[in-house]
Amino acid sequence: MAGRKSKNTVYVNIEAVLALMKRKDLSQTMLAEILGVSRGTVCRVLKGSRGAGGGLILSFHHEFPELKIEDFFAEEPF
Repeated sequence: MAGRKSKNTVYVNIEAVLALMKRKDLSQTMLAEILGVSRGTVCRVLKGSRGAGGGLILSFHHEFPELKIEDFFAEEPF
């Protein structure tokens, strides 16, 4: 992942998010609206220039409870 790293970085499995978007026919804008974040946030996460914060992870889990959160987020790079 590009960008700043700290010991609290949560990595995003970009391929898994893109596959989910394709499966559910979601654009970046639609995903952002569902998660309650800006389209820019989704764009930066998908470009790998930003990790995931707690709010994003909680929103993701709330909106997609059928998915295993560890398939999308981890403390180690995918």
